[in-house]
Amino acid sequence: MFRRFKTIDLGLLIFPIALWVVSCVVLWSLTYYSTDKTTSLLTIKQVIFGLIGLVAMLLAASLDYRATRQSWWIVAIVTIGLLVVVDTFGKTSLGATRWIDLKIFQLQPSEIAKIALVLVYAAFFAHFREKVNYKVLLGVPLILVLPIYLVVKQPDLGTALILFVIAIGMMLSIKLRVEHYIGVLVAVALLFGVATLSFYKVGPFTKMLKDYQRNRIEVFLNPESDPLNKGYNVKQAMIAIGNGGLYGRGLGKEAGQLSQLNFLPKAYTDFIFAALSEATGLIGAGFVLLLFAGLIWRIIGCIAVAKDSYGRMIAIGFGVMILFSILVNVGMNMGIMPVTGIPLPFISAGGTALIMNFVGIGILQSIFSRHKSIDFK
Repeated sequence: MFRRFKTIDLGLLIFPIALWVVSCVVLWSLTYYSTDKTTSLLTIKQVIFGLIGLVAMLLAASLDYRATRQSWWIVAIVTIGLLVVVDTFGKTSLGATRWIDLKIFQLQPSEIAKIALVLVYAAFFAHFREKVNYKVLLGVPLILVLPIYLVVKQPDLGTALILFVIAIGMMLSIKLRVEHYIGVLVAVALLFGVATLSFYKVGPFTKMLKDYQRNRIEVFLNPESDPLNKGYNVKQAMIAIGNGGLYGRGLGKEAGQLSQLNFLPKAYTDFIFAALSEATGLIGAGFVLLLFAGLIWRIIGCIAVAKDSYGRMIAIGFGVMILFSILVNVGMNMGIMPVTGIPLPFISAGGTALIMNFVGIGILQSIFSRHKSIDFK
């Protein structure tokens, strides 16, 4: 088991851990003056969840990732089962039902669904490889429809969007014919059309989007339409980023910081990049973006060395998931992307998300550590 760790990718180990450490520091800064017991425990929880995630990462790295290829259906059934449990018995908070209350831990199955979908699609695409036909084009939406339905029902549009992007990203990475690319573009155009009809409350499509989701799209299209109500969150995030300047206002300091004075909503999750930028300035934010760039670089390296199609597809799927999450979260903090509630990987507060991201890194380490010893004969 431990001999495998001699061949790990150090970058895949160092970059996620560094991002987690940054997360703990920023959360400590945000909760430094807090008198609310729940808020003050966020840093401790992030440390504990990170340590659990590290153990899970080491376990995933020590296991042979190829063993999951034949048991993809078990992964799919368990994931769908957890999403159904959330729908039936889940804990509701702020109008959303996304968690299973385990008393000592709030489990969020939609975060598990991201990694599970990567594994399922990796097995699916690896099976067909270059034999792309109508079964592939029909199989992609059939695999996707149930988990997306259950996630949208929570409602969690951000995670549903990530699941959709994972499917499209992995599908476009295999060899498709021109007509297949056209089919994908048509499908995306149809979904965009349906979303547009729902936004304008046309006929049966009206209920697909909640009112708060329409408000987010409206604010993205016209940021100044309602800066004190619908656009308040984005406006405060942009002000916080500007307030940080070059060097930042300082960690753990209350005076003059919007994030410390609670002017910045969801500073621990959705808008943590704005809080980080205010505290550490352009230099600190740039450093974090460099860490993310390093992580993406090592994921690409894992894609390059993977010797079997299953491992390569897993690395592609995880890479698409991480990159899309970074782009959307940072973009919505800067007002150039709509607010979707997508957390910043390894940075935003959240137990299940942090643990599952580390599990994903562990699987990538398993792919990397075995790329020289796979027998293809």
